[in-house]
Amino acid sequence: MPFHAKLKEVSNQADWAMPIQIMDRSSQTLVDFTGTSFAIAVVPAAPMPDATPRSWYGYGVGSAAQLSRQPVLTGSTKTGEISIFGPGVLFVYFPAARMQGLAPGMYKVGLTATNGGQTIQLIIGYLPVRDGVVTPALTVA
Repeated sequence: MPFHAKLKEVSNQADWAMPIQIMDRSSQTLVDFTGTSFAIAVVPAAPMPDATPRSWYGYGVGSAAQLSRQPVLTGSTKTGEISIFGPGVLFVYFPAARMQGLAPGMYKVGLTATNGGQTIQLIIGYLPVRDGVVTPALTVA
C-alpha cells in the first residue's frame, strides 16, 4: 500500500532536494534496495485550462483528458534524478533549471519501485510549488 503524503512546498526558482527513508515496519530495519530501480513523476493537480468537468474526471476523451495526466517533471535512478545512498535511503534531486518549467500551483507526485519485473507504488502525494522570486545578480563596484 503506498504512502500518502503532502510534500514540503518547493520553489520553481530553486533546486528541489528531497531525502526519503524507507523502513520495514515489522523488523524496524532499513529496506534493501539491491536490484531496485525507482521512478518519480510530477503531474498537474488542477484541470487544464480547456478541460471540461466531464473530461477532467476521466469520462470521455479529448486533449484535456489526455494532457492532464502527462507528467511535467520525471526522473529515475536510470537518468540520475534519484540516487540510492544505502539501505533504505533515497535522494531525489531536480536542479532549478528543471523546476523553472513548473507553473506555481499544486501537483500530484508518484514514486514507484521496480525489482525483478514487479512494480509497486511507494508514494502518492501532493507537491505545492510556489512562484519563486528571482533577484538580479548584484555587482560590486
